[in-house]
Amino acid sequence: MGWKEDVQGLREAIAQLGDRMGSGLTELREQNQELRGLLGQAHADLVTLRQEVEQTRDAVAAMRAELAEPRSRQAPTRPAGGPGAEAGGPDREKLLGLAAGVARAELVCHRDTWAFVVERASRGEHFRLPTDISEQPDGTVEVDVSGRSLLAAVDELWAVQREPGASVGTRQMAALAYQRIGEALRNTGQSAAGGADERHVVRIVIDDRPSGA
Repeated sequence: MGWKEDVQGLREAIAQLGDRMGSGLTELREQNQELRGLLGQAHADLVTLRQEVEQTRDAVAAMRAELAEPRSRQAPTRPAGGPGAEAGGPDREKLLGLAAGVARAELVCHRDTWAFVVERASRGEHFRLPTDISEQPDGTVEVDVSGRSLLAAVDELWAVQREPGASVGTRQMAALAYQRIGEALRNTGQSAAGGADERHVVRIVIDDRPSGA
């Protein structure tokens, strides 16, 4: 009768194994359900994060658009010190009108000064890069500038003096160029008011070197 006992023991072992397997499957189901819940929460967090990123991008884009607005829409800051700093709105409007009425002008300065004027004036909508440029051995250039480009130079050099981030050297350079252009344009206006028949070319010189013997 020993084999009957063996069979009975085997049946009990199989039953215990089945119980254990059922318990294990139940535990696996519970863990699987818990894992699905965690994945669902992670997905919801990811969606929220994406929305926050999009909102941040929109805010950055709006800020960039605001910073990219033309300076003409921004309130001017306090005038910078140096030559031409006293030139306010009315003076600027007058110079713009004088520049608009000039057919051409001659600008004499160092090539580096001319590069500065081009860099700043090219921001204006009316600036056109001149092609008639004569360079001298001493590094100076003589440029044939149109009245339209001169108008852009006046407008942009005036604005540079009021840029909050501009360095002192940049403001001084812009102020001096603005002053010399203004002096030449005012002289042109006075000549026209005097009824002069001969038309003189507006000549702007940015060079304070003493004249040679």
